Amino acid sequence: MKLSKFFIILMICVLAAFPGVAEEEHVHCSCFTQYVPTDPGLMFDPPVRMIVFGAPADNREFMIKFTASEAHNPMPEDSEGREKIIRVLGGEMTGLGTWSYTEPGVYHYTASMIDCGDAEYTYDTAVYTITDLVKAEGSALTLNRVITNKMKKQVRAMNFMIKHDTGQAAYSSPGTDSFSIIETKTENDQHNNHYYMLIGLGAVLVIAAAAELIRSFKKSVKRERYITWSQISAE
Repeated sequence: MKLSKFFIILMICVLAAFPGVAEEEHVHCSCFTQYVPTDPGLMFDPPVRMIVFGAPADNREFMIKFTASEAHNPMPEDSEGREKIIRVLGGEMTGLGTWSYTEPGVYHYTASMIDCGDAEYTYDTAVYTITDLVKAEGSALTLNRVITNKMKKQVRAMNFMIKHDTGQAAYSSPGTDSFSIIETKTENDQHNNHYYMLIGLGAVLVIAAAAELIRSFKKSVKRERYITWSQISAE
């Protein structure tokens, strides 16, 4: 009886040692989930605007660099590796392009202006960040896109400012040498500030006049009451 048990155990060990017997299930096991790629036509492609101040001599073309932060990120057409150069004419608008996602995850991209070194222009230093959150719902993928500027504020468009130097100082905030849509102050803004100052001054004058009128009315009522009381006392 003991010998039979020994041979049974020996046969089990021999069979387990042969390849393809004990590991057959592992060889043919597949845990890969096939997702339906996202539709590029449903992806929000933010407008990229190039706003030029000053008086440039010609309709100059400027460049925006669109970069994938991770090596595995999908990219739009006409990209080279993790970068795509987007050319925009001054005063015009374009887009980044669209693509599909095939796997869930968080994908990051950045967009910034390329400084070509032209001394006649002051280039925008703003950097926009695109974060795509791709989630799996069964075999389908959902996409939620968030675009933020360098102030971490969510935006719907990428506005790049460039200043053509015409003897005037570039517009920027006091104490900084950066140049972006957040810090740019145009001539229209200055006119608006003067307009708001006039409105504020007018409001102060109206309030002061109303206060003086109320004060005069109270004095008149008080005087009439005093005269009436004096007449009653005299009678």
